Amino acid sequence: MLFIGNKISMSTESRIISKLNTLIQSGISLESETFYIMGQIRKFLEHTFKNDRKIWEMEYPTLSLFNDWILHNHLNGTGARRKLDEYARYLIKSNNKRDPFELMKNITLFLDLKKDLEKFCLNYKLESDLLNSRNWRIFIRLLIEILKDFPLVGVGDCYINKFYIKNTTNNDVVTFVVNSSDGLHGEYQIDFEILADELH
Repeated sequence: MLFIGNKISMSTESRIISKLNTLIQSGISLESETFYIMGQIRKFLEHTFKNDRKIWEMEYPTLSLFNDWILHNHLNGTGARRKLDEYARYLIKSNNKRDPFELMKNITLFLDLKKDLEKFCLNYKLESDLLNSRNWRIFIRLLIEILKDFPLVGVGDCYINKFYIKNTTNNDVVTFVVNSSDGLHGEYQIDFEILADELH
């Protein structure tokens, strides 16, 4: 916070956290609110680390992945590509080789996102009510709705060509679709309750 004459001027980072805390405390129920939270966190990281992506990608790899995905469909960051590669390779290698419940238990994309957000909340005093069981389920449901049928496209040395959440009529099931650079394709259905409740 800066003092200018008799006025108090908040830094950009402080204003972002203040706005996010106000929104989280009032409760999240809309896709636009979820989009706003992710976009403002990205803006905060850009200001805090002066656009040095490597620093915040190392600190918050899954959060960086989702920030790429929600704002544009190309994976520009090395850290985000590495995280998605790791996830996609696990899905493809596990297909038809494990008990389906074991596969579901090891889907850590949203669990890893929550861990990154927990660290972010702790480091920058963001309201952690977002992460309680009820709010987290709402947040994840809205995030999935935003990302449905919005392919994330791999670039450079990324293992995947496309990765997306398929839109289905059954909202109790989340279907991930992976197209890899070596021609493999797979669709993986995971129960939303398992994703949201994080039975890992």
